[in-house]
Amino acid sequence: VHEANSPNVNLDKQVDDLKNYARTGNGDYDVIEGTGTDADSQHHDIINGAKEAYDQDLSKNDPDVDSEQNSPGLSRNDPDVDSRQNDPGVPGNPDVDAEQNSPGYSGAIVPIVLDLDGDGVELVDVTQSTAFYDFDGDGYRNRVGWVAADDGLLAYDKNGDGQIVDADEIAFTSYVEGALTDLEGLTHFDSNSDGVLDSSDDEFGSFGVWQDIDQDGESDPGEFVTLSEAGIASIQLTSNQQERDVGLSKIFGEGFYTNNNQQTGVFADAQFSASAFGFKETSEGILFGHSDGRPEVLSSSSNQDQVVDLKSLQLSGYFSGAGNDVLGAGSENSDSVLLHGGDGDDTITGGLGSDWLVGGEVQMRYSAAPVTTSLPSIVPMTLHML
Repeated sequence: VHEANSPNVNLDKQVDDLKNYARTGNGDYDVIEGTGTDADSQHHDIINGAKEAYDQDLSKNDPDVDSEQNSPGLSRNDPDVDSRQNDPGVPGNPDVDAEQNSPGYSGAIVPIVLDLDGDGVELVDVTQSTAFYDFDGDGYRNRVGWVAADDGLLAYDKNGDGQIVDADEIAFTSYVEGALTDLEGLTHFDSNSDGVLDSSDDEFGSFGVWQDIDQDGESDPGEFVTLSEAGIASIQLTSNQQERDVGLSKIFGEGFYTNNNQQTGVFADAQFSASAFGFKETSEGILFGHSDGRPEVLSSSSNQDQVVDLKSLQLSGYFSGAGNDVLGAGSENSDSVLLHGGDGDDTITGGLGSDWLVGGEVQMRYSAAPVTTSLPSIVPMTLHML
């Protein structure tokens, strides 16, 4: 057991730290040892180590894998491979195993990016992005590659609420069977089949530009305007089909749109990578999950006394609030788990794995180890925090 003389932990900060760590991708924190020397850095180590213990870098399963060769959208090492056929999340190949193709990333979203300021299409790589978006409709917001704040996404306000929330409001491949890019999917809305999306098409009025000014992946009031309000008169439904990689993102080709003054702008038929790690808000708190279906981490919003058994709840971690909580990994649970009691007088019981146990005014890390006695080879321990 390792103890650090750290102050009470603020639950909101825990959640922010965990979400921020999801943004940074695979870290260099040692799950067992940690590196912190003062209260803040010790807390930082625990949160990041817990995330790493939970996430279990996919690349560790194959240490010889070159992430550049396995990241969605990268095909430069094998020019004969059509990256669209090999990218997890692209409808052309729904059966691709993301874990085999991209350590740390799972799936891709294929939007159309509009150059709004005339300096070329600007993308933000997933490794630098602060945007979280539910790119696959599973309810979890994943960290995604994104568009820069001075450009915008072509968006389809399908329900007329002025909000862009669902994946198929910025990615249109689901509207055309077999479509591999957003531009191919957009042809569904060309009702007069003239190769242009304009006011002569039935649903032109439902399309607009989403300019995510604050780069959070959420459609805020004022960020979405219709194409007419943005001064865009038409969008060509063809591109030059010149593919290029932009970090872990890809551009399949560029084309032109025309504004009301008959001047042209550039759009990119793009693809963004997405993190395998995501979160969603529920009535019980915030759930952190992984695209491969491994058990989730729940950050509870309740300050009532809690009795939690991770194994029975099929969770790999739990953050509780200010109650006097009884938290346990579960009988014979050999998975590595995270248990955080927050404030209060908490009793936390680890399991058979290398567990992270944190509670109250004392932050603790517990890692069971084999012993040479007649007792079971790994001995669980109960910690009582006052």
